[in-house]
Amino acid sequence: MNFFTRILGILLFLTLGIYSATVSQNLVSNGGFESYTGGCPSAAYDPPTGRNFKATDWTYISAANTPDIFNSCSGCSGFCPSSNTFGAQSPRTGQGYAGFQFYNVAANPYGEYLIYEFDNALIPNTQVTIGFYVSLGDNSQYYLKKVGAKLVKSLSDLTSGQPSNSDGFFHLSSDVSSSNWVSNKTGWTQIQGTVNVSDSYNYLVIGAFDNQHLATNRSTNTGGSFNERAYYYVDDVSVTCPSLNANNISIASPTDLDLCYNEWQTVKATYSGINDNLLKFEFIFPSSYTQGQTNNFINVKPIAGIGSIINTKVRVCHSCGCSAYKTIPMDIVTPDATCGDTSEL
Repeated sequence: MNFFTRILGILLFLTLGIYSATVSQNLVSNGGFESYTGGCPSAAYDPPTGRNFKATDWTYISAANTPDIFNSCSGCSGFCPSSNTFGAQSPRTGQGYAGFQFYNVAANPYGEYLIYEFDNALIPNTQVTIGFYVSLGDNSQYYLKKVGAKLVKSLSDLTSGQPSNSDGFFHLSSDVSSSNWVSNKTGWTQIQGTVNVSDSYNYLVIGAFDNQHLATNRSTNTGGSFNERAYYYVDDVSVTCPSLNANNISIASPTDLDLCYNEWQTVKATYSGINDNLLKFEFIFPSSYTQGQTNNFINVKPIAGIGSIINTKVRVCHSCGCSAYKTIPMDIVTPDATCGDTSEL
C-alpha cells in the first residue's frame, strides 16, 4: 500500500473515532435484588402469590422450592437485613439481597436455587465472568463447600438425564463454584470465575452443585431444629465480558492490505488482548462479494476498479455486545500470483 493511502487510513481512523470501547456491562439486571414486586417483603407467605420471593427478573424451580428476598424498605417485618428469621447481615451494596437454603437432615432433604433468564442467549465460543457474593446466615447449623453457578440452555437441562434431585440438589457440575467451605457469617464471600461459553445459554442458575451435600460433621453448634440447614444470603450477582476496543482490531492477512481485483482471496482479521476464538468477527467489504466466513477468516472478491480504495469495516462481538467498527482502507490491485489463496478457511 502506498504512502498516501496509509496517511488516508490514519485520517479515517481518527475521524471515525474507533478508539471507543464497549463497557463491560452486567448481563444480570437486578443483580443486587434491589427491585421487587408486590410491596415490601414482609413474610414468608405473602398473598396473592403465597411466596416471599418477589425479586424482579428472577425466578425459581418450583413453588415448593422458593428462595427469599430481604430489603430495608418500610415494613420489612421478618425479612429485614438487620434482623430476620435466619440471622442478620447488612447488604453488601444497596438495601437488599436474596437468600436460599439447603438441608438434608432427618430424611427431609430440601434445596432452593436462584434462576435468572438473560434478555438474549449468550453467544457460543465467547467468554463471560460469573460472580456473586454469599454470607452464611447466623442461625445456620451447617454450611456447604460447593456453592456455585451454572449456565443452562433450558431449565429441563437441570434434570434431563440426571439422577433424581430428591435429595434437594441438582447432580450437575457447576461452571463456577467456591473452592473451600463457605462458613463466613460476619462478612461476604466472593465466588467468581471465567467461563468459556459452549452453547446459546439462556439461564444462570445459582445454588449447590457438584454432588454437594451438607457437611453434617461441620456443625456451627447453633441450637434449634429449625436451624438444621445451610442458609445463605446472596448479593451482587454479575455476568460480564471483557471490554472491547476497536483499536485492537487489525488485518493480519494480506499484510500489505492489497486485494486483487475480481479474484477470490482470504482476508484474516485479528484482535489483540483476547483469543480470536473467543470473539465473533463481523466484516463489511464495500464493492465486494464475500463468502465462506469462518469467524475471523473470510473470502473476498472485490469488484471495485483497479487503483480504487475500499474502506473495509471490521468489528468484534461477544455476549455483552460489540466494539465499534474499525475502518481499514485496502487497495484494489492488478491480480498476480498471490491472488486466489483461500487455503486458510
